Amino acid sequence: MAVTVLALARSRNLFGVVVLGGIYSFLTATALVALDAVDVAMTEASVGAGISTVLFLGALYLCKSEEAKPAQRPWLPLALSVAVGATLVYGTLGLPAF
Repeated sequence: MAVTVLALARSRNLFGVVVLGGIYSFLTATALVALDAVDVAMTEASVGAGISTVLFLGALYLCKSEEAKPAQRPWLPLALSVAVGATLVYGTLGLPAF
């Protein structure tokens, strides 16, 4: 699964990203079966690998197959993501211990 995620992060070909996303969903479903959560695995396989992949392929049909390079670095979204993550971590500090 980690190799699939690394390939997803490095890929600029959108068709490859859609296919790798479907593969990742199937791998997740396999892991869920191994954890004895068959109902969740079936949902992941049907929604994550099935319907989502078909919808992404349909959207890709209407778009270009290569991702456009951004004109500048997206610092504002990165800062916002870090701030939200820090707020969530801060919120978990008040939770009771197990």
